Amino acid sequence: MKRAIPAILSALAAVGANAADHAPLATTGDVPVFVEEARAADVAHVYGGPFEFFVGGGVAVFDCDGDRREDMVVAGGKNETALYRNVSAAGGTLEFEHLSLGLEPRDAANALGAYPIDLDNDGRKDLVILRVGQNLLLRGLPECRFEKANKAFGASTKALGGIVVTVGHERDHHGRAEEHFLPAGPFAILPLKGKRSSLVWTETRKEAARLTALGEEEFHAELERRFGLHLGEIEALDKPRAFPLGYFVARSFIADRLALVGDAAHLIHPIAGQGLNMGLKDVAALAEVVVDAARLGMDPGQADVLERYQRWRRFDTMAMGVATNSLNFLFSNESKLLRTVRDIGLGLVDRAPPLKSLFIRQAAGLTGEVPRLLKGEAL
Repeated sequence: MKRAIPAILSALAAVGANAADHAPLATTGDVPVFVEEARAADVAHVYGGPFEFFVGGGVAVFDCDGDRREDMVVAGGKNETALYRNVSAAGGTLEFEHLSLGLEPRDAANALGAYPIDLDNDGRKDLVILRVGQNLLLRGLPECRFEKANKAFGASTKALGGIVVTVGHERDHHGRAEEHFLPAGPFAILPLKGKRSSLVWTETRKEAARLTALGEEEFHAELERRFGLHLGEIEALDKPRAFPLGYFVARSFIADRLALVGDAAHLIHPIAGQGLNMGLKDVAALAEVVVDAARLGMDPGQADVLERYQRWRRFDTMAMGVATNSLNFLFSNESKLLRTVRDIGLGLVDRAPPLKSLFIRQAAGLTGEVPRLLKGEAL
């Protein structure tokens, strides 16, 4: 899949040409007139890659050098993320200079989108790069230069691990699930039968290994510090275990008479139980496709039947993977500005019932093309 970049650059032609005096765009009646100038402006950039890059292609447009001209950082998918500095003369044609973002090749590739935001309130735009893999924070420097600053901004680049353990507690949970976002990642308390809960606790892999190797008393102290005592006294009912966490989507969900579902097809961050929901949707969608094919007298294992399943589930999987990866990045960091933006956004959602209802339906897996089994309907 390849998408050539910008004929949307034509919209910037007038911006660059009129940056100095802010003259109005040329119009025909009430309709602006745009001229395609990507090639003439020396912008030859392609967003491309396999299925995991179908959700993406974002462009960050901002003034990175204070000259009142709009510059661009363009995601490339499997290709390199590109920085284009606007050097257009006032009143002239659009012209860009291709600059380096100063990243290692492995960091410059795999980007889905780039977003400008002043993270440290120094008056200069920084960049958030969303990627298939580790997201990046880049600190803005003078003259359109950037430096990698995940650690400085409180966003860890370390590999993560998930600790799982069953916790007994003194009080009833009343079926309530909780999820707290700590600097390393989510800390989810999921209700089980009786006065028990299943815990999914995210830490760096090094810290997860240290915690699971502790003795009972030492582990209890670490657990209580994070879990709290809102359900009364607590205890670990089994031995805590650690598993590596990450983001992965199989290049294909199908092969010859084979279909992948659940964790065999995709791995995402453990946020709001979405990994389980996605697996259930996979199974329900595959069952529906197979039953529909059998009713028509078709071989349920033939390629075009399985391809229907892949088309159905692939895009939804990619969209949810990007969403959970981004949520983990937004919530699990120590950047004061990102936390402020997050808290304002959550407050707005909480005060907007229709928007809140949409998020609840999305988390429950009830948006998009929902398989009949998940709607309680017979196949």
